[in-house]
Amino acid sequence: MRSSKHNPYQCPECGYKSTRKWNMKVHLEKVHGLAPFFPERSVKDWVFAQLRILARQYVEAELAGDKHKRDQSWKRLIALYGYHRGLFCIDTMFDVIAEERRDLERRSKQKKEA
Repeated sequence: MRSSKHNPYQCPECGYKSTRKWNMKVHLEKVHGLAPFFPERSVKDWVFAQLRILARQYVEAELAGDKHKRDQSWKRLIALYGYHRGLFCIDTMFDVIAEERRDLERRSKQKKEA
């Protein structure tokens, strides 16, 4: 999302604006735990990338037994769904979480065998 020539980058979550791409990247990672959205990416691509990132964080926290991180990731997943409800249904979120769980379990199994 572009806001103006003076502040070309705007956070899709909270509206924070910056003239520098790097500042927006750092803001999204630190404040929202998300990868940056830049004008060259479509909103749909960005939303599905965030869905995968948050689902992976949720599953990693769940498998590690970290309830605080798991709950924080869940809140972010619900917020992403609420904000972008028209782009995917709630079942998609559960499917992506299940895929990420299978992928992480498969990777940990391969590490143990190696």
